[in-house]
Amino acid sequence: MRLILLTTTLITLLFAVYMGQRAIPEETVRALQEPVEIPEAEAIFHTAPGATGPGTPAQLTDRQGVLLRLKTVDADSGNPLAARLNVIGPDGHYYEPDPDQNALSTYSLHRTGNRHGKGPFRYFGWFFYSPGQSEIRVPSGTIQLEAWKGFEYQPIRQTLEVSTRSPASVTLRLKRVSSIRQHGYFSGDTHLHFVRDGATGTDRLLFKLLAAEDIHAGFILAMNAPESYSPRMTDQIWPQALYGNTSIRQRGNYHMISSQEYRANTYGHILMLAGEQLVHADGLMTDPNNWPVFGLVADELHQLGGFAFHAHGGYAKGIYGDVPQQKTDGVELLQFAEYRGIGLEGWYHILNAGYRFPGIGASDYPYCRALGDCRTYVRIPGELTVQKWIQGAASGNSFFTNGPLLRFEVNRIYPGGVLALHQASSVTANLNIESPIVPVTDIEVIQDGRVLKHVSVSGKGPWNLTWNLRVEKPGWIAARAYSRDSKNRPDAEAHTNPIYIQWQGKGPRNTESITWLMKKLEERIEVVQLRNFAEKQRVLDYFHRSHRSLRHRLDSR
Repeated sequence: MRLILLTTTLITLLFAVYMGQRAIPEETVRALQEPVEIPEAEAIFHTAPGATGPGTPAQLTDRQGVLLRLKTVDADSGNPLAARLNVIGPDGHYYEPDPDQNALSTYSLHRTGNRHGKGPFRYFGWFFYSPGQSEIRVPSGTIQLEAWKGFEYQPIRQTLEVSTRSPASVTLRLKRVSSIRQHGYFSGDTHLHFVRDGATGTDRLLFKLLAAEDIHAGFILAMNAPESYSPRMTDQIWPQALYGNTSIRQRGNYHMISSQEYRANTYGHILMLAGEQLVHADGLMTDPNNWPVFGLVADELHQLGGFAFHAHGGYAKGIYGDVPQQKTDGVELLQFAEYRGIGLEGWYHILNAGYRFPGIGASDYPYCRALGDCRTYVRIPGELTVQKWIQGAASGNSFFTNGPLLRFEVNRIYPGGVLALHQASSVTANLNIESPIVPVTDIEVIQDGRVLKHVSVSGKGPWNLTWNLRVEKPGWIAARAYSRDSKNRPDAEAHTNPIYIQWQGKGPRNTESITWLMKKLEERIEVVQLRNFAEKQRVLDYFHRSHRSLRHRLDSR
């Protein structure tokens, strides 16, 4: 089996972060350590176009190689741009700046993120982030330079010849080629874990990272260990010095706010976004695996002005009890380039049962492949604010993606909107797709969970497609674009939220989907029945109320 190399530093870091370590150890930003072997499956991420095999991270000392001064600027304005960069030497290795000279070095791919086995399954190299200007020592010879900035800029790749005679300088010009912003869509990542200590320098660094990946709304989350919960920030992993509206900061068109991920092993994890304080969760110290159920935590969050989204597809756990009572605002579906937890099947059943339940996409950085590798685009009227963005996400005025950019409308109604019909009608669906960073192979229009239209394509677009669709009942319509790698692993993926079809004043009530949800809820009730804890009957009462709500929906369809 072919193998590629990774540093022991990364293994140590990932373990420490995953176990809840609050800060990235200083030693991880020092010189690279002894390499270890990892499986061939990781080769795709680190093999540059045209290369015969994967490269590895490298760094030269002050007395080695040639000094390369590298700038990234906007191709139209000439203004400096933060960006994601690869600098590949003639030996095929990936060279990075001296960590003491680049404050973003901690977040290079081999030091943070890069979770094995997770998509998107595509080439990343061994990138580092640049605030707009970096100095890197490289071997003499032919250097490959690569730059990315989010999903809307055209990635660039160019070569440079350097010698040992004198320092070299080069400017990379990144151009925004997508029109998605002109149509009111702004990207956001609702699942980012960093420590915000209240220092201006920390926020400045986080804004550089958001800018490098072109994330316009960043939600920075504290979180509890799943075995216990305390509403004290000092007891949180990834603590935040400020919280809620007082934590909102803006730099140009980039915004951030501190929020919370509330976690339990039995019910799943839930994103508690834009609330004014940590939820109290029914006590100073609680076992979240027992009580309270997520629906009650969401009730408290709503009183605090926030929005609750089940993380990781709800892990297909407590979400089945919360949806029938309409306690939560949506579900984080797209992550690691796949649909997690309830998946598309469960989400489609929820929609077919008549619940307006938006999906979102988010990265879960640093427990993912790369910062912002999955995100949500929300359509916002006027200027962007954090409050308008999260309200739009909770209304489903959005699509979620790891690359492809979708603009979808039916009779000029956008995702999250309602198309009211009173008789069988022909409607016009328009779909625009552009995908500057990753090829797309499949485009679909989905009606009530069924693929209504399918188009095979090849490339990055743009594509402008129009269909006339026949609608004869209540339901919903959405669009999807995707591709897979050569081993059939998920790569490009994007999905709009539904446009809801209201028929003679009514929404859908699909018998099969309501029955499916009832069975899933019954399975969760059985799990609770097998456990022994003080609040068991209260949990059962909550789940039985949800079951009765589904039964009523089935009987009154």
